[in-house]
Amino acid sequence: MKRSFVIFAVCLLCGILVSAPAVQAKSKAKKQPEPAQIKNVIVLIPDGCAPAVLSASRWYQFYQDNSQQKLQIDPYLCGMVKTHSSNAPIGDSAPTSSTYMSGQLSRTKYISMYPEQDPVNDIFPTDPARAFQPLATLLEGSRILQNKATGLVVTCYFPHATPADCAAHYYNRSAYQLLARQIVYNNVDVVIGGGTSYINDELRGYLDSRGVALYENDWAGLKSAQGDRIWGLFSSGDMPYDADRDPQQVPSLAEMTTKAIETLSRSKEGFFLMVEGSKVDYAAHANDIFGVVTEFLAFDKAVGVAMDFARKDGQTLVVVVPDHCTGGLSLGKLNSGYDVLPLSRLIDPLLGFKHSVAWMKQALNSAPADSIVPILQRASGLPITEADVQRIYHASDYSSSPLERRERTDLALDRVVSEILTAKTYFNFAAHGHVGDDVFLAAYHPAGKLPMGLHTGPELHAYIAEQVGLKDRLAPLTASIFARHQDVFAGLDVEITDDRAGKMVVKSDKHTMEIQGECSYVILDGQRKPLESVIVYVDRNKTFYLPQELRKMM
Repeated sequence: MKRSFVIFAVCLLCGILVSAPAVQAKSKAKKQPEPAQIKNVIVLIPDGCAPAVLSASRWYQFYQDNSQQKLQIDPYLCGMVKTHSSNAPIGDSAPTSSTYMSGQLSRTKYISMYPEQDPVNDIFPTDPARAFQPLATLLEGSRILQNKATGLVVTCYFPHATPADCAAHYYNRSAYQLLARQIVYNNVDVVIGGGTSYINDELRGYLDSRGVALYENDWAGLKSAQGDRIWGLFSSGDMPYDADRDPQQVPSLAEMTTKAIETLSRSKEGFFLMVEGSKVDYAAHANDIFGVVTEFLAFDKAVGVAMDFARKDGQTLVVVVPDHCTGGLSLGKLNSGYDVLPLSRLIDPLLGFKHSVAWMKQALNSAPADSIVPILQRASGLPITEADVQRIYHASDYSSSPLERRERTDLALDRVVSEILTAKTYFNFAAHGHVGDDVFLAAYHPAGKLPMGLHTGPELHAYIAEQVGLKDRLAPLTASIFARHQDVFAGLDVEITDDRAGKMVVKSDKHTMEIQGECSYVILDGQRKPLESVIVYVDRNKTFYLPQELRKMM
């Protein structure tokens, strides 16, 4: 007993002696200045990117240069995020990205819009009275409430789901022309990506009226542009894969990110920027392992650009998070002898690739059937057998096939090619669609306030909103700019004059107001009056969602 007490006393004394200097040193330490308030936020989204993509990309990079042991994102990894819809555990880009932007879980295809109730399947309760209401986003809050500059950088076409989630609202993600119109009229300062076909003369005219310099398929012009408002669009639809692009004509995602930050950082009030590595998802849908890896590495370089800026700037928050996982990629597959597989056996099959499967599909469809073997062998570096050729003949959309249409399978050419090539590697995909895995999270905060652990989409939104000064401000903004027209114009003469085009006329004793959906102005007594937000018309409930302030004009 006595011996135990002596040991306890000695240990206690040693603990006091060891800890005392640390406490003292802390009390004498010079107080560090408080870090500057967050002024800018950059959200980077590698669409459809599973954690296994990081592993595959990291090994691919390391095998070619063993000094590159880490990805740009690696030092900033800090947690995981659950991604799902309001009524389903496997998410789609539209509701998952819109959850990051608005804080509200939603349904497949919904773009930053409150979901309809699904009583049987809803994972979390929803309010049926709010169905179809547009939801103010971080981008809109940054611009309207904080007067920040805003930007979108993507490798898909600009009205695609993830960029649309930032600056548009609708229940159908495929209504691209409608979403493009909203993004243009939502006064986004910088947009760089694909989609020249979604810009018509009206939208060009509106951009010009705002002083936006529009560069279409003009990388040299965009690169040298000095204005504060620039749009650069390449290709009629999505941009080429990084492995397929002509670097003299089409910029990399890192180059586009650099240009966007250079432009937006001129804003004294700060900026909001969303950067999407869109085609990680495209390649994963196609089960194109080379496309997945090279698209992610191109995205990772953009992460490096953002992190370099943030560290030097000292007032920038950076968040990197996929919207969901696609394809179910794995390293190793059934009966591959994975536990003794050397790195060379894993990576060597990828080193001969020069192009994506999408490029191969286009090349095959542009050449006669006897070109199958040379095209695929040059593009992939892998041997192509007669059995492979016969499988390609059976692809449903192979234009040079010698087989009759009724003899072919329903499998598309890009999927046939990807299955042939992936089978010659030690990688494997579980699906062509989305899968329900949690996604990784990385972040940089100048004061080290990181979102550690597992988060839901609404929780990640809340973190970003709090750090950038928008906590509890987006819900009131939603109520202000997206009120139902039946409430705003109660008691007035209201007529929807064109249900299909979304046009309405409102009359009072003194004034007549013409309203058009998907734009940011009204015509009051023949005079055009600009608004700070877009008007959204929803044909499903024949409702215009618009600013409450319009009532005061009547």
